[in-house]
Amino acid sequence: MKKFFEEIALIWRIDWVSGLLIFINPLLQSTLPFFPVIFGANIVNLLLADAALSTIMVQVYWMTGLTFVFSLAYAFTSMMFDRRQNTLYFEFNQEIINKGLSLPYSYLDSEQCKDLLRKAHDSNNMFGGIGNLASNMSSLVQSLVSLAYSVILFNAVLSAGIYDPSKADGSLGYAFLANPWSTALVIGVVIVSVFITLLGSLILNIYFVKAMDKMQDSNRMFGVLVNILEDPKRGKDIRIFGMKEGMTKAMDLADESFNKALFPMKGKAGISTLVTTFASLLLVLAAYLFYGFQAWYGIISIGSILIAAGAVTGLSSALNTMVSSAVNLVPGVKAIGYYLDFLKVKPQESGTEKVEGLTRPYVFSFNHVWFKYPNSAEWALEDVSFTIKPGTKMAVVGRNGAGKSTIVKLLTRFYEPTKGNITINGKDIESFDFAEYQKVIAVVFQDFTIFDYTIGENVAGSQEEDKDRMDQDLKIAGVYDRIQSLPKKEDTYCNTRLSKDGILFSGGESQKIAIARALYKDSPLIALDEPTSALDPMAEQEIYNSFGSLVEGKTSVFISHRMSSTRFCDRIIVIDKGKLVEDGTHDSLMKIPNGIYRRMFEAQAQYYR
Repeated sequence: MKKFFEEIALIWRIDWVSGLLIFINPLLQSTLPFFPVIFGANIVNLLLADAALSTIMVQVYWMTGLTFVFSLAYAFTSMMFDRRQNTLYFEFNQEIINKGLSLPYSYLDSEQCKDLLRKAHDSNNMFGGIGNLASNMSSLVQSLVSLAYSVILFNAVLSAGIYDPSKADGSLGYAFLANPWSTALVIGVVIVSVFITLLGSLILNIYFVKAMDKMQDSNRMFGVLVNILEDPKRGKDIRIFGMKEGMTKAMDLADESFNKALFPMKGKAGISTLVTTFASLLLVLAAYLFYGFQAWYGIISIGSILIAAGAVTGLSSALNTMVSSAVNLVPGVKAIGYYLDFLKVKPQESGTEKVEGLTRPYVFSFNHVWFKYPNSAEWALEDVSFTIKPGTKMAVVGRNGAGKSTIVKLLTRFYEPTKGNITINGKDIESFDFAEYQKVIAVVFQDFTIFDYTIGENVAGSQEEDKDRMDQDLKIAGVYDRIQSLPKKEDTYCNTRLSKDGILFSGGESQKIAIARALYKDSPLIALDEPTSALDPMAEQEIYNSFGSLVEGKTSVFISHRMSSTRFCDRIIVIDKGKLVEDGTHDSLMKIPNGIYRRMFEAQAQYYR
């Protein structure tokens, strides 16, 4: 229940118009059916009493006018509510994106966050998202308003009683119908019917919540397999190694598991609906018989039968709507609840100092840095200390899993050291405003991303495009001639998803564009994590030759398995099992007998002799 009210508050906060319409729209919808009932009853009573035509027409005018006005208002709010669904969906997703960008990268990269967002995403796809949640909330409000109106009409029937002692015939039938306790009995039947409906809905929802986790796991597995089979890159392996049959069997098993969880729930939902419908029919039948006989004996007016019929019909409809909306609401509340938990995560704490306050050039230092990834028992880095002097070209080498990329993640503040600290000009980098600090460093990540935008937008990033600078950086990265050969040059999209004229660049070309982006940022420190892994040896050598002149005056860090990147570096540090084990120049490290660097260099060099 707490989540329900929190999600109402969430809808109201991100789009108050939708929050308002959740209540206004069902209020209008529930009110409309009761105008004909109330005024119709008055008209029938006036006709039986031989009232003047002008008096009767007043009731007709009021009924027609109010019905027309409320119908227009309901049509307008319904149209607005439908239109606001897109706004609500967009604003909600924008809030999730903004929240994600405000959180520490270390949290986004954690299994806890991935599992939370995976559940939220799967639940959102299965149960319609926040728009469907708002619709079900509106339906629930509509059923509650209809229920309230029905109670009011029942009260109107009670007060319309015209007990006439002269008509008492001494029969038990009349005595029962005229006794006020008989009306209390009818109200009791109504209460029991409502209780049965709510109890059935509650039991069904409890079962539904238990079944959701199984359904999510199966749905997730099915979705993963579909994505694999639809991915052209994976299609080659699937065909070569005959994996299609195994994957389709896995899809069948996931589908079977999903249905095992779904079908029993559907069966129970059907039973719940059947019980609710049967209870509503009994209620309608009992009420019609009761009020029909009351009118027969003259205990109530003929017009009151219309009011009683409207009350019973409204109550029956409200009960059915309540069940269906409650059944649909519970999984929706739980689905959006995952997102709500995500929105409650504390944003990244950031310092307030400005990097511009430091005197250039910048000196970066790792000071006895220890680091352990979340939920890991092993140290990724152990007591690592080194200083990167201004203008230095430094290489970080080591075996796979040695901790090289971790150094970049710490240097960029995507993670914080577990022990020790990293400083710039002697000040802890955590003391600076995060966004301001990011201006100091440009990185080409090992798993870099080329976005589906134009080449120019990819290179310039968030900055304004400077054509001369961009051309220079594209030339240094070795991809300028390729881009100039395209009809739209830098305005070419880097994929076909946003434009049919887009280009699917090769891995090497994409890597060169990523390198040009890092150069364009023009930061004092540039870090390259396996920057030439997708390039052939000649293209790699061309880039390194260009880098030598480009990074002159800048500080650069190269992380690579390829020893060719170390020959032009001023300094090389070797990381092994999280520890800094060797530090020096190429020549000095080659003199260490049985040294790790020497062994790695010679192992690669033999393939080029």
